Amino acid sequence: MDATRIDAVMNLVGELIIGKSMLNRTLTEFDQKHARDPLRAKLADAMAFQARILDELHKCVLKIRMVPVEQLFRRFRASSAMLPSSAAKTSHWNFLARIPISIKAFLIPLASR
Repeated sequence: MDATRIDAVMNLVGELIIGKSMLNRTLTEFDQKHARDPLRAKLADAMAFQARILDELHKCVLKIRMVPVEQLFRRFRASSAMLPSSAAKTSHWNFLARIPISIKAFLIPLASR
């Protein structure tokens, strides 16, 4: 599947999540004004159903979008093996400097395999 299409679907899922948040806020306001209205329970059930489906869709799209990182590190290790030892270390750290810290904690153990 084309990455552009996956990104478009991911953006649409993000818009749906924003819409879910807006509906949740509206339901909270409705509940404050009409706490005893029987329609409130029906709306809450429909919102819960929609939230479950949307969360599952979001997870599926994220799984499709993921790229196997191990292959990237195998290529990186192979290309750095061709460099002199000091240049390979510098190249390794220059590469890691561009990765966000939250991802580094996950990636560094993979690179040492």
